[in-house]
Amino acid sequence: MSHTRAQARTKIIIRLSLLLLGVSSLVAVIFFARPFLEPSLPFETVMRMGDPPYFFGLHSYRPSTPALYVISEIQDIDSLPLLVSSPELADRLRQVDYGHYYAILAVRGRQGVLGYDIVIRRITRFGANVSVWADFVDPDSYAGTLQLESIPFELVLVSKEGRWGEQIRFALINGYIRIAETAHFVS
Repeated sequence: MSHTRAQARTKIIIRLSLLLLGVSSLVAVIFFARPFLEPSLPFETVMRMGDPPYFFGLHSYRPSTPALYVISEIQDIDSLPLLVSSPELADRLRQVDYGHYYAILAVRGRQGVLGYDIVIRRITRFGANVSVWADFVDPDSYAGTLQLESIPFELVLVSKEGRWGEQIRFALINGYIRIAETAHFVS
């Protein structure tokens, strides 16, 4: 009799273990597949700068940490720290049709050597959250590096198709790690 009870208990433990494994697998699939299930926002790259000759005009940008800036109207341009000494970037931002687009500026941060870069691969939206999926490119370890500071960044325009007119949380993501966040009202 106790042998049957032990077998029943073992079957229950096995079934619960399989159920737990199935549920945890489903959660993992949903977590890792979420970026591919969220609708992509159409965007176009306006300007990318990582190495010379473009980074010289950005010497006023001091932080070495990545940052994310959203420009949804022309008044936002003056609040960008990067623009103090970059008239080319400011001119490009002033030409944007903010009735139909907003701009996202993803900055890798000041780097001590050349060869670093940031490349935006995808932008997704889920409700009031926008994720900017970017690759952070490092210089080859066996390639020689020039000891010159660079400030890699990418400026993209995102279409205002759909429903906006609310406060949006923006996140810069490298791999599955949130690198930088900001909130901005997009009209």
